[in-house]
Amino acid sequence: MTSVVVAAAVVLAVLAEGRTILVCLSAPAAGGAARLTRLGSIFLGTEAWVIAVIGMVNGVHPDLAHPLLEAAGGGAVAYIAGWMVRDLFLWAGPRLGPGLPARVLIAVGASAQVVGAAVLGVALVAALVSTGPPDAGPPGDLLGFVLLPVLVAGLVIQVGLVRLPPASYFRWAEGARPPADARIN
Repeated sequence: MTSVVVAAAVVLAVLAEGRTILVCLSAPAAGGAARLTRLGSIFLGTEAWVIAVIGMVNGVHPDLAHPLLEAAGGGAVAYIAGWMVRDLFLWAGPRLGPGLPARVLIAVGASAQVVGAAVLGVALVAALVSTGPPDAGPPGDLLGFVLLPVLVAGLVIQVGLVRLPPASYFRWAEGARPPADARIN
């Protein structure tokens, strides 16, 4: 049961963070500022999912997580570095102005995430093919009782974030200057 919950969490994380990455990849295109404004703070929830899932996988299947990182450490580095660049400019971009450079850097960061995720995905498939699926995970332990509530709480929080209007510091202006209430003083 624990492995099923972890698998569900992984699928939800891929879907949620995948959507964020797709929006960020399209940031330099026409309408990119409007898409980033609609994204608002949603990316905070999707990255919380990713962090929670990494912890879940590591806690339930350390026998899978550790060799995966050893085999595809470069993918993990690319993903995390891209994530940092993407988030830096998601936060700072609206305050720096609506110019294209910040949106291009967001897309570059998201591109690194795609490359890193692909490397990790290939390594995961290779590991599963060579060793078979991991065991069912620890039955009935505390982690098993914690995973489902965390998953439900994460869904509730993500739905809440989607419903919130973007704060002024997440508004990407289409004009020449950032909104007055979003500028860095």
